[in-house]
Amino acid sequence: LRVLEGLGLVSLSPGEDQRDRMAALTRGGRARLRAAARAWAKVQESLSGTLGAGAGQLVAISRRVTALARIPEAP
Repeated sequence: LRVLEGLGLVSLSPGEDQRDRMAALTRGGRARLRAAARAWAKVQESLSGTLGAGAGQLVAISRRVTALARIPEAP
C-alpha cells in the first residue's frame, strides 16, 4: 500500500485502532483504474476476435483447468 500511496493512487488513514489502516483510491487512482479497465476491455475484445467463435469455449476450459490446478493434492 505504501508504494501505491507514494504513486498517489491511494490515500491511507488510521483505522479504529493501531492494527487497522484505511485505504481509499485517490482521484488519480480512480482515473488509473478506469484507464486500466478500458485497456483490459480492448484486449479482451481483440482476443475474442482472434479466437473467433470458439472463444467462449476456450475461456470456459481455461477456467476449469485453473480451478483444477488450485485443488490441493491428497497426501
